[in-house]
Amino acid sequence: MLDAPTPPLLEGLNGFLDALALLNDASGHRSNYRVEPLPPALDLRLALKQYFAARHPGTEAASLEVSWHIRHSALDRNWPNILRPILKHWFFEQHFSPLPIQHSNGQALVVTRFIERLLDCFGPCELHEIFVTPPIWYDSHWQDFAIVSADGQRWLLHLGFSA
Repeated sequence: MLDAPTPPLLEGLNGFLDALALLNDASGHRSNYRVEPLPPALDLRLALKQYFAARHPGTEAASLEVSWHIRHSALDRNWPNILRPILKHWFFEQHFSPLPIQHSNGQALVVTRFIERLLDCFGPCELHEIFVTPPIWYDSHWQDFAIVSADGQRWLLHLGFSA
């Protein structure tokens, strides 16, 4: 059983995401990529309700699941290969994506390194795609994933941008 990711591993993972987000920023456009813990709860559904309620004060957790239409879908065991094109899209196919890494081999290397860091941080884990339709501002465009480690800890991988 793995312990929670050590702060240096998690900081390194978020530093990696911060660098890629900065490369995708432009005037009037802010990228936001991060991994953060989900609140402790009996299951993923409750953890997501608590997470979104905490991020948006005044929203009651009890009504949040309905008002935000929170759903999640587990990806299969082959999730790293499912995640690769999604990460490539967020890191390199946005309107303001970095020009220095336009070569597909360089992009593949960056995506592979991120997945390796994710696995270093969380070990064998499950990945669930999160679907929400918020009634208030969240981001202009986003894609969220829940990471569930072998010991049951849960984390949110957020990929988004605001215009």
